[in-house]
Amino acid sequence: MVITPWTLDTFKETALQLGISEFDLVEVYRSGCATIETQQRLYRGHEFAADLLPRLRLEFVLFDDDVKTALHQLLQLVHPESIAVFKMDQTVWLVKGYRTSARKLSTGLNQSSAR
Repeated sequence: MVITPWTLDTFKETALQLGISEFDLVEVYRSGCATIETQQRLYRGHEFAADLLPRLRLEFVLFDDDVKTALHQLLQLVHPESIAVFKMDQTVWLVKGYRTSARKLSTGLNQSSAR
């Protein structure tokens, strides 16, 4: 999810209500039509202005049953610029003779391997 920096406090309050206890936060910059920060850059001996908008990218994990309600509440309360949803597949991996369940990103391809 990508949000503006001043909505981080609203997200933190909403995250507690949704059961999101941990999330990754990355500061990113986006080019847009509105100018908030103008930075002078030098490229091949020529100076140019880069108009960059500060944004925050948040990554967190939810169970499948909670995704729809969480998305609905985040859209209403936080008003993010964009949200991307990735579905995880349940797979079984053999680790040192024990059968354990692990999660991996779904690629859309049927991949089965017997070990």
